[in-house]
Amino acid sequence: MADAEVLAWAKRYADQHSIQKLADLVGYKRTSLSLYLSDKYPADPKGIELELRRHMSSRMCPYLEIEIMADDCARRAARPRPHQSGSAMEEHWMACQNCSNKGVSHE
Repeated sequence: MADAEVLAWAKRYADQHSIQKLADLVGYKRTSLSLYLSDKYPADPKGIELELRRHMSSRMCPYLEIEIMADDCARRAARPRPHQSGSAMEEHWMACQNCSNKGVSHE
């Protein structure tokens, strides 16, 4: 039996992007995700749901231009300002302080 919260998130993601993009995101075949989304997956869905849940708590970092986990995002934003003025680390820190993701919970 699929976890209702995870299944709902996966359906929204597939509707917004595609089943193939969801499959690529979590590392499963499109057929497996299609069966999962229709609640007809023949095996225990724990493995798929573990990967889906991992991505449920991720977000796009506008500074790095990659998807990062929500806890990594929060940790980066909460760091103290780097001592090296003008460094790449300070530039990243400053971007985090003004980021729309700062303080947003994805849990």
